[in-house]
Amino acid sequence: MNERAEQTNGILGKLTVMGTIVLPLNIVTGLWGMNVWVPWQDMEGDLWPFFGITMSLVVFSIVCYTLAKKLYGIV
Repeated sequence: MNERAEQTNGILGKLTVMGTIVLPLNIVTGLWGMNVWVPWQDMEGDLWPFFGITMSLVVFSIVCYTLAKKLYGIV
């Protein structure tokens, strides 16, 4: 019974880390998806703002994953 409880706790810990990483990403993408004025909106044909935002989200995810792995050993 204890072994099964430890496995469940391990899985829940991993899901918590995943949720912690995904929630800020959802907030940022939700803000940029709203029908309001956003920075760089006047740069019509330029894709650099898109790639900048996308890369910052990727870097944020990698940093969070690395920290969770090194500090807590959860992932």
